[in-house]
Amino acid sequence: MKHMEQEREIERQQNKIEIDRVRDEMRAELKARDEFLQKLMRQMNGTPNVDDQREKTMTVDSVQIPRQSSTTSTIQFENISPLGLRSRLYLDHPTRRLVAHGSVYGQGVLFHGKHLNGAQARVSVKRIISGEENSVVPYVTDELKMLVSSIDNYIAWPRNLIEVDESYEVFLVKRGLF
Repeated sequence: MKHMEQEREIERQQNKIEIDRVRDEMRAELKARDEFLQKLMRQMNGTPNVDDQREKTMTVDSVQIPRQSSTTSTIQFENISPLGLRSRLYLDHPTRRLVAHGSVYGQGVLFHGKHLNGAQARVSVKRIISGEENSVVPYVTDELKMLVSSIDNYIAWPRNLIEVDESYEVFLVKRGLF
């Protein structure tokens, strides 16, 4: 009997540690979102801080997004806001093709309590391209195998198969948020 009580106490302690970790992670994410929203509100209430020398081609890893000038700027995944950026999600087997639209989030964001590796980003799938519903996600888990199951869930996606929506990037750049 005493052994069972000890096991329950150990389990309670482990659960408490896990709850505390998740709570701290959620608080950090909420704080980052709040700071981003406050910055956005300040930008909207004041005049946009547009740097005329800002480079006009953005690179997200190896993806080039042309703009209307010959200068260049680099967006790092670490600089993507906690609110995410609209993006197009691709798969490359058997050929590279657009399979979904969603949002991509920065590298510093934890995913199920773990940091993603340098080749991955956290995404949320919002809309699947017709005919791609049964495509297999890039990183299969026990809970998630098909793209159709990923709608409105956070999943890991290869960075080289993500393209950030140009119009949304331009909006953020003009607001001085990149």
